[in-house]
Amino acid sequence: GKKDLLYYFELGELERLRRRYDDSRKAWMEADAQVRAWEGAAAANPEKLVGSVTSVFINDKTRPYQGHDYEKVMLTTRLALDHLAHGDFDTARVDIKRTHEREAVIATLRRR
Repeated sequence: GKKDLLYYFELGELERLRRRYDDSRKAWMEADAQVRAWEGAAAANPEKLVGSVTSVFINDKTRPYQGHDYEKVMLTTRLALDHLAHGDFDTARVDIKRTHEREAVIATLRRR
C-alpha cells in the first residue's frame, strides 16, 4: 500500500546516512509529492485544511501523517543537500527557491 509522509522522511534520512543519495532523493521525492498535494489542498480549500488540524486531536490514529510545517520546509532543504553532494548546483538552487516558496504557502495558511 501507499506509505505515509513519515515513512518517506525517515527512509530518505536513512539512505542519506548510508551515502546512498539516489535512494535518499527517491524517498524524499515521494515525500515531496505528498507535501505538494497538501499545498494544493491548502490553496484550494484552506478552511477545510485548518479544520482538519483540530480533528487530529480527536481521531489521530486514522489520519495519515501530514507532517509539521518545519518538516515540510526541511524536506526541500534536504533535497538541496543531496543535490549539492552530487555536485548538481543548479537543481540545489531550485530546491532552495522551493523552500522559500513553501514557507510562504505555510505562512499564508497559518495567517487564516
